[in-house]
Amino acid sequence: PAITPHYTLPQYSPYQWVKKHGIPEAYKSSHFAPATVRKIQDAAGQELATHTFSHFYCLELQDHPLAFEADLQAAKLAAHHFNNVPRSMVFPRNQYNSQYLKRCYEQGITAVRTNPSATFWRPVTNKGAGIFRKLIRTADAYVQVSRQRSSYPLSEIVCKPGEPLQLKASRFLRPWNTKYPFVHHWLLQRICREMKIAAALGECYHLWWHPENFGDHPKENMAGLRVLLEQYKQCANRYGMQSWNMAEYASNLLTTGGTITTHQYAGSAG
Repeated sequence: PAITPHYTLPQYSPYQWVKKHGIPEAYKSSHFAPATVRKIQDAAGQELATHTFSHFYCLELQDHPLAFEADLQAAKLAAHHFNNVPRSMVFPRNQYNSQYLKRCYEQGITAVRTNPSATFWRPVTNKGAGIFRKLIRTADAYVQVSRQRSSYPLSEIVCKPGEPLQLKASRFLRPWNTKYPFVHHWLLQRICREMKIAAALGECYHLWWHPENFGDHPKENMAGLRVLLEQYKQCANRYGMQSWNMAEYASNLLTTGGTITTHQYAGSAG
């Protein structure tokens, strides 16, 4: 983009990093993979959304007020090469910033992901993500730490005029780890229980992970994913659970006037 963020801490800028180091030829295929993008587009139920163009940190101090808007415009231009217009967005590092919601909406974004309600999931800067906070978040993946349910009713989805839907995350699917292989079973059990509760109550359950999380041990991680897909099939058959991507939440729940309606979808969860 013509305007790039000038962070107070320059190490957060990918533009500065690439300017200094370049992108080694061996890694270019990891950064630019049009064939993979088209496979995602061709897969039923999948959505080509945006994570911002430059992994924009929305809570870090930077001195250009128009940098975020320019970044989203660059993301739209990149998507245009695939005849796509991004409809949903996930804030990098979960740095959800409500000040940017109207700008997201103006750029065609109809749904964004926000953080869980628990205090230790409140968005913070990179510097604010201390070791204690990380430990609590990690523990919550395997045992009950927060008193709040990870799923939530459709009626709790926030939607204000001129802003995208705000979909709270429920659970991060942490990758299989060679050091602690046994705890992955606990994580899968926890997710299966939460998914079943969400389905029985007709609530939303937003499961997420990064694609690269499966990169180191794809066999073990795919095996875990199959467990969750089997649980989803059971929930779909027994409770009518539905799988929606983020853009589908907006298209299924928003009226033409931009307000949310939930009564006809009270029995669904995604």
